[in-house]
Amino acid sequence: MKFSSNFPVAQIFSFSYIGAAHETNPRKNFFVILSNMQIKDILTEKRLCHLEPMVAEINVQELKTKIDAGEIFKLIEVSNPEHFQTGHIKGAMNIPLNSLEQTAPQQFRKFQQIVIYSQDANSSVSAVAARTLQKLGFTNVLALKGGKEAWKNAGFPLEGQGNDKS
Repeated sequence: MKFSSNFPVAQIFSFSYIGAAHETNPRKNFFVILSNMQIKDILTEKRLCHLEPMVAEINVQELKTKIDAGEIFKLIEVSNPEHFQTGHIKGAMNIPLNSLEQTAPQQFRKFQQIVIYSQDANSSVSAVAARTLQKLGFTNVLALKGGKEAWKNAGFPLEGQGNDKS
């Protein structure tokens, strides 16, 4: 886009943004434009600050591959102890959601990879747990898509009381 050298920059912005300027002072329109843009930017920034952090997901096949490859990460089931005892993914530790906020900072480092999963496929508990860890400053958190139910449905083994299939 070329601007004519006959118009001051403020006047070009004034006419292109507001349309036909009815003010005699084009600089006044220019400052209105700037203040509107600043207000819009401040509101956008404020909205972005209130957004929940995104939760990265991992599917059961990716988790199985990580386990089989011997990758180092922490695997946490956030269900209650009774559900955990009926069967869990090999290598998982049980930290119920209601104690995660107190337990995690004592047991894990902020940079460690942590995979969170819950009992049910339709549960949002693992996403809530992952967000909780992110708010605590943990930077490498993944939620298992579908939870323990998806793991079982894929035919992968569980270990635990009466369920050792490994």
